[in-house]
Amino acid sequence: KLLARIELRTLNTGEYAVREGEVGNEAFVIARGVVNVVRGTAPTLLAVLGPGAIFGEMALVSEAPRAASAVAVEPVELLSISRAALEKLGREEPSIGEELGAFCYGRMISNLLRHSSVLSGVAPAARKLLVARFPTERFAAGAALVRQGGSANRMFLIASGSVQVRGTDSEGDSVVLAELGPGEVVGEIS
Repeated sequence: KLLARIELRTLNTGEYAVREGEVGNEAFVIARGVVNVVRGTAPTLLAVLGPGAIFGEMALVSEAPRAASAVAVEPVELLSISRAALEKLGREEPSIGEELGAFCYGRMISNLLRHSSVLSGVAPAARKLLVARFPTERFAAGAALVRQGGSANRMFLIASGSVQVRGTDSEGDSVVLAELGPGEVVGEIS
């Protein structure tokens, strides 16, 4: 049932499968070729993926913009499945939806453990134990995690999505002080 919903997509060298910041509507498995996963305007190489590798699935689950770009290093064949097809399949076969959810959660934690600069100061063996102490919470777009001047008794480790840190300037206008993404923390100062 899953295979019946997969489409074949081909890329030439230099073509992008996904671009950082775009809305994610599909996930991919590399059937043939190599893809570089990069982030930023002066691209930082995050991973080199080959046949059998899965990418793009986190944007489907979190509904957050793509956290990185994926560009073909050579001609590539991708197996693609859309969000709509996965949602329909999940309704028809709940066990597939549960497996996909568990896989994506595990992948999110694994990415966090490998790429978080905050966690880089923690011994690798202790990172997983530390991350397990953070309860998982979801916040809707626009929701406040902490408020300026309010009391705070916890910090947040961002697993997916992004957070804007806002303040007020001398004229009383709201200004964006920083944008934080996966692997970064907010609320740690208080």
